Amino acid sequence: MRGIVVDGVGCSGKSDLIAALKMELKAVGGYDVRELDHSECEDQFTRYLREYATGTTVLFHRSHLSEIVFGQILRNRPPFSDGEIAALNTVLSLRFVSVLAEPPDYETFVRRAAGRGTLRVYSEREYMDVIEAFRRAFRAIPHEQYVSASRTDLAATRNRILSTLEVKRPVLNL
Repeated sequence: MRGIVVDGVGCSGKSDLIAALKMELKAVGGYDVRELDHSECEDQFTRYLREYATGTTVLFHRSHLSEIVFGQILRNRPPFSDGEIAALNTVLSLRFVSVLAEPPDYETFVRRAAGRGTLRVYSEREYMDVIEAFRRAFRAIPHEQYVSASRTDLAATRNRILSTLEVKRPVLNL
């Protein structure tokens, strides 16, 4: 079994996908769900490398890819060197099924953000910049694309991930 990473812009359906996967994965012993939000520390590279190395049945909400995207936007540079990015991408590629989650469009993003009471909603230009930055970051690794437009999209993505993990669902004898 491999771990799972779900990342992307806020209000993109990451939490719903994680909840759906968590329910399905209970049947095979469960996965440890961990948030990998930004944390102030001296060595972000070592922090992520350590997190990625701890266990195979973990489902991460966010990854170093968020650090790359938001580091570039907020600090004009990611917290990693090119070599560190390559190493983290390699570990992610070998050990995890990675998922890039996106809302279907800007209007859906705004509606979801308003429903959550998000303090600051990106402008449409900022939203597109963040989406494009995530797409660029994910190009370096194999990944599933999840556009969270409907429950059908959620179920289809969940099933693709479970298939990739080769999770065998228990057969119910009735």
